[in-house]
Amino acid sequence: MSLNFNYEGMQKHMSKAEWKHLTTHPEDLDKKDQRWHPVGEALVWLSMLIGFSSITEKNYQMIAKRISAYERALGTYLKGTEDIKDKPTNITAADVKLYIGLGTNASTKTDAQFEKWLGSTLMREARITEESSVVALIEDLYAEAN
Repeated sequence: MSLNFNYEGMQKHMSKAEWKHLTTHPEDLDKKDQRWHPVGEALVWLSMLIGFSSITEKNYQMIAKRISAYERALGTYLKGTEDIKDKPTNITAADVKLYIGLGTNASTKTDAQFEKWLGSTLMREARITEESSVVALIEDLYAEAN
């Protein structure tokens, strides 16, 4: 199933200029070919991961809390790429609130389902190896230096 999204619900509570600012990549505002705003695009993809289908006044804080948990466990979602040139940037509750009205066709998750998913994802990402250790690496480096 493809992930579909809709920014049009955001237009109900903002001007056309604000809507364009929040949906268009900052470098593309005056260009014919435009990319989606990095935060808006991230929220679309995160909807599938953390389990929400729309951002509302009632749920934006819960969404921000889940994003915070995701980023603390697995790292910042917006990395220092060509879209975010400075450094990895956390998505805040204030960012999520700006996107009230964003909708997707992602399946929703209860808090328990999200916590189970995050825990299993974190365990799957953990890399435990028996083959090498930091102690052995330091000993090898010391031996090479002497």
